[in-house]
Amino acid sequence: MKKAIATCCAALVAALPVMAETIPYDQVKKFNGNVKATADGFQIVKRCWMLGTKRIKFEPEAKYKISVELKIDAADAEKARVNIGFHPMCQGQVISGQEVFFVPGSDTELAAPVKPGDTVITVKDAFKWSSGNSTLVVFDCDPSGKLRDLPNRNSLGFIKSVNRSKNEITLAKPAKVALDAGTAVRQHQATWSFLGNVKCPVATEWQTFTMTTVPGVAAGVRDNPRYKMWPKGDALVPVISTMTPLQFRNLTVEVIKEDAAK
Repeated sequence: MKKAIATCCAALVAALPVMAETIPYDQVKKFNGNVKATADGFQIVKRCWMLGTKRIKFEPEAKYKISVELKIDAADAEKARVNIGFHPMCQGQVISGQEVFFVPGSDTELAAPVKPGDTVITVKDAFKWSSGNSTLVVFDCDPSGKLRDLPNRNSLGFIKSVNRSKNEITLAKPAKVALDAGTAVRQHQATWSFLGNVKCPVATEWQTFTMTTVPGVAAGVRDNPRYKMWPKGDALVPVISTMTPLQFRNLTVEVIKEDAAK
């Protein structure tokens, strides 16, 4: 009986109507530059991250699918490196993972001033700081612990090492700013450059490439940040990153969600 009920429930879920909205990016003005129109579609004229200018409102229950046809000229094929996906936005600005993903419990204060050129900083409590790679120090954090400073773009730079016993943080490169003792700081974690970041093995003939997000918001760097929206993100834009000129056409974004109300 239980098996029959489970089968019935699964069938009902599968039968939920799926709603999809398709958003075309079909004019030069819908891209952020370095794009020209061609007889077949468009060309990215040089190495860049090409972003769509139309921001798509983020809804946690939805999936977002980018689809695009790509082709590369034979002269550029050997150096080709192309990736597609979505860039998260917050209040009209792009955000990077390192601005919103943090090491839990790492909020503290500077125990001594920092001046330009310093490579070692002292904090009041480094016990929860991670010694892992791709982490950095951000400053002017929300001292209440409510994370109201996110996305935090105030970076002292990446971390080379952490000495918890001495509460010392060694920077990978010398500091470029001066900070007072007592400044609120936190350890942040870098992650994917943008959602998806899917490699596209482009060729001299048109091929279609796609990438689809996962519903929800990533709780941390281990919670699928490659495919889930990042904290504080309120919109998405499609992105194509390329190391060479590149042709593209039929770039669309689908917003896909199940309509549980029907």
